[in-house]
Amino acid sequence: MTRKSILWAILVLIISAVFIFYKFNQIPADLTRDEVEFTRLALSLNAQSYTPYSPLATGHTTLYYYLILASFKLFGLTSFALRFPAALFGVLCPVIFYFVMGKSFPKKKLILPLSFLLAILLVSQRWYFSFARFSFEVTFLLFLELISVWFLMAYWKSKNWKYALGSGIFAGLAYNSYLAGRVFFILPLLFILYEAYKKRAWRSLAAYIIPLIILTAPLNLYLSQHKDIRIHQQSYFSNTELSMGEKLEFLGQNIVATPLMFFMPGKGDVTGLHNYPLKPALNPIMSLLFISGMIISVVRRNKYSVLFFIWLVISMGPTLLTYPWENPNMLRTFTALPAVIYFSGVTLWYLYEKINHQNWKRYFPLAVMLFLAISIFFELRTYYVFQTQVFQEAFEVKDQLRGVEQKYLDYLNQ
Repeated sequence: MTRKSILWAILVLIISAVFIFYKFNQIPADLTRDEVEFTRLALSLNAQSYTPYSPLATGHTTLYYYLILASFKLFGLTSFALRFPAALFGVLCPVIFYFVMGKSFPKKKLILPLSFLLAILLVSQRWYFSFARFSFEVTFLLFLELISVWFLMAYWKSKNWKYALGSGIFAGLAYNSYLAGRVFFILPLLFILYEAYKKRAWRSLAAYIIPLIILTAPLNLYLSQHKDIRIHQQSYFSNTELSMGEKLEFLGQNIVATPLMFFMPGKGDVTGLHNYPLKPALNPIMSLLFISGMIISVVRRNKYSVLFFIWLVISMGPTLLTYPWENPNMLRTFTALPAVIYFSGVTLWYLYEKINHQNWKRYFPLAVMLFLAISIFFELRTYYVFQTQVFQEAFEVKDQLRGVEQKYLDYLNQ
């Protein structure tokens, strides 16, 4: 890690903080009922020994809510404290993503500015910074997944089992986060298992699996004795009253609806908390870059493109198993964003490689920055001009956390 690389990373950190903390707690100014329930869940953890799962707020793993509890202890019972953990990891994720991108493309002179550009593309997506500005835990999950992938890529280069260990630790922590994290561990496991089979690197496989088993054991033990309320309520495959034909029909509807959410006007997420209703998750520039990068990656396949494609599929897996009327859903598919940005980077890298004329190559970065500026303009305009109008109804709790103040006073007296 060079000094220049660290300076680029610091710049990513600063820009990310500006995107996420600008008018933070003013837009959106109010809370959702879910956020009030998250507050109750977090405060309940103070009065009991460690538990990996809580039935409160329709059922959640608790790792993230211990962080919210710590934030309350630091800042008091405020909406800022409730939302701060999501914002903090929202700022950190682009920095980790910058280092992941630095390992995902050939080591040439362009790699640092390209990694920087892609990190800014990530944080400037309305799909990204919107969720970092209120208290849902998807930025925390993405942070854990990104670090696990960084360790996996470091393992590819060094073949040192200690990096496989690091990947296993963070995959295990991701398992204890939002529902999509329960299946993420498959991604590093596939590649480490392949390396173990191909090169007899069984020590590395053990280094990945052992911490994964240890860190997931408390939650698995709990769920072996109690029902996962959230999965039972939202997954149609757990509904014994539906026939297999109906379940397959629901799956087919979701398989069609979820990809259309990315690109098609009128097919986006309808939920005002997540999106300006029905608007595509990606603007036209990002859609073009993403689709082009996917096509290029099919032709010029390598292990990085395979990794991000599998990551994309895994990220969309949980939402495919929920009832069709809850889809498309930008919250459950949030961890698809690294793949979206990576494949967009593939397009930019390919275009740069194909430019032979020296003058064109000289102006290529300027053209890219122009398109980046237009993309950011699209995202900020949608969020601050249109989506904020929807927030007035979507964030329905107008009295902040007054409804749980007495519970907080009881908590302070314990």
